Amino acid sequence: MDKKHILILFLVSVAVYFNTLFNSFVWDDFTLIKDKNLTPNSLKEMLSIFYWRNIAKEQRGRFRPLRSLMFLLDKTLYGEENPFGWHLTNVLLNSLNVILLAILATELFMNKMVGFVSGLIFAVYPIHVEAVAWMKNRSELLCGIFYFLGLILFVRYLREKSKMLLPLVFISMFLSMLAKEMAMTLPLVMFVITLLLIREKSQQTKGFILSVILFFIVILWYISKEYWWRKEIFSQTNIVLDAYLHTRIVMYTLNKYLSLLFFPFKLNVEHRFDRAILEETSSYFSLIVFILIGLYFIYRKNRNVVFCWLWIIVTLIPVSNIVFLEARPIAEQRLYIVSAGMSFLIGQVYAGFPNKIKEVVVAVILISFAVVTFKYNFVWKDSLTFWQDVVRKNPTHFRANYNLAAEYQKRKDYISAIKYYEVAAKDCDRPEVFYSLGYCYDQIGDYNRSLENYQKCLKLVEQPFPDLYNNMGIVFWKKGEKKKAEELFQLALKIDPEYVPAKKNLEELWKK
Repeated sequence: MDKKHILILFLVSVAVYFNTLFNSFVWDDFTLIKDKNLTPNSLKEMLSIFYWRNIAKEQRGRFRPLRSLMFLLDKTLYGEENPFGWHLTNVLLNSLNVILLAILATELFMNKMVGFVSGLIFAVYPIHVEAVAWMKNRSELLCGIFYFLGLILFVRYLREKSKMLLPLVFISMFLSMLAKEMAMTLPLVMFVITLLLIREKSQQTKGFILSVILFFIVILWYISKEYWWRKEIFSQTNIVLDAYLHTRIVMYTLNKYLSLLFFPFKLNVEHRFDRAILEETSSYFSLIVFILIGLYFIYRKNRNVVFCWLWIIVTLIPVSNIVFLEARPIAEQRLYIVSAGMSFLIGQVYAGFPNKIKEVVVAVILISFAVVTFKYNFVWKDSLTFWQDVVRKNPTHFRANYNLAAEYQKRKDYISAIKYYEVAAKDCDRPEVFYSLGYCYDQIGDYNRSLENYQKCLKLVEQPFPDLYNNMGIVFWKKGEKKKAEELFQLALKIDPEYVPAKKNLEELWKK
C-alpha cells in the first residue's frame, strides 16, 4: 500500500460518514455517556477487576475497558453535550480500520490492488453504519483496530522471521480482547491463514504453534471470566431452548447475517425475530448458497477465496446465537469484523475479472454501497428519526413502538405518543407501558382511559410506587372526586413519607 492509496481510503471513509458528525446521541448512548462512574477519578478503578465485577446487572460480562477509557477521553475533551466530537472520534477510528484492513489484505494476498479494493469496499459497506454512527458500538471499532493489526503483525512475523514482532502479536490480541469478545476468533483466523496462505513449511510450523498457544490463552481467559470473575455466557439469557428450536435459531441467524452481507440494503436496528419466521424454510436460501460457493472453491482449490469463505464462518461463530443473545438476537453491528471476509472476497473477484469489466463491477458496488451508507446515517440524526425508521420497517415491534412513543411524550405530542404506546400495549404485561398511557391520556383530558391504564399498571407492577398513586390522585382530582384523590395521595405517602409531589398535592387539596 502506497501513500496515495492510503489517502484515498481515508478520504472515502470520512466522506461516507461525514453526515454523522451532526447527529445526536441515541438510545443507550445517553446511559453510557452520562455514567457517573465515567470520571477521571475512576480511571484506576476501570483497570481493576473489582470495578467490572460490580457493574450493573444488565452490563454483566461486557468487559470492555477500552471503550470506557475512550469514552472518558471524549468526555474530558468534549463534555456530555457535544455529540460532534464523539462522532468525530468514531469516524476517525473507522478510517483507521479501513486502512489497516487494506494493509492486511495486501499482506495476505500479496497484491496491492486487491488490498486497495478490499479497503474501499470495507469503507463504504452499509452494514457498518450501526458500528460507526451509534456511539455505544465503539467497542466494535476498537476491537477491529487491534484485530486487524494483530493479523498484520502475525503475517509479518511468519514471513519476515522477526522475533521482535512476536510480543506485539500478543499485545494486539490482548488489547482486542479488552475491546470486545469477538477477539476470541483471532487465533482461529490465524490458524486458517497459516493453513491456506502460508506456503513455506517452517513458517507454517511457527504459525500453527502460535495460533494454538493463543487459542488456549483465549480459552483460559474466558473460563476464568465465566467461573471466577463474572459470568458472561450463562448470564446472557434466562430462556431455556429445546434442541430443535435452538438449531432453527442458529440456522436462521446465520442465514440472516449472510443475507445482510450479500445484500446490505434492508437495514434495520430491530430485525424481526419470532418463532413463525424461524419455521420458514425459504429463509435459508443465503445459507445454502454460501455453503455451495465454499464447496465449489474448495473443489477448485482456490486458496484465496476459501480463506475469505472461512473468515466469514469463523467470525460468525460468536454472533450466531449458539449462546442466545436475547436482547437483540440480530444486530448489524456484529458484522463489522465479519464483513472483512466479504471485502476480501470482492477484492479477489476484482483481481479475477477481465480488465474491461472489473472496474465497472467494482464501481457499481462502491457507488451503491456508498449511497446506502450515507443515506442510512441520517437515521441516527436523533432519537425521534431513529425510532421512526425502526417502526416503519418493523411496525409491531414492542421496544421500537414504546421508545418512539416515549420520544413523542418528551415532545408533549401526546396524541402521537398514545398511538404508539397502544401498539406496544398489545399482548403486553409490562407495567411501564400502561403507566405511560395513563399519563398521556390524562394530558389530553381523557380521564377514564387514563385511570383504566393506571389500574392495569397497578395490577402488573410487583410493588406500587408513589408516582403511580400520585398520578391517579391527580386524575381523580381533575374529575372532581377529591375524597378519592386524597386517599391516593395518602397511599403515595405511605410508601414514601418524604414524597414531595403528594405532600404538595395534599396541601393544595386541603386549601381548596
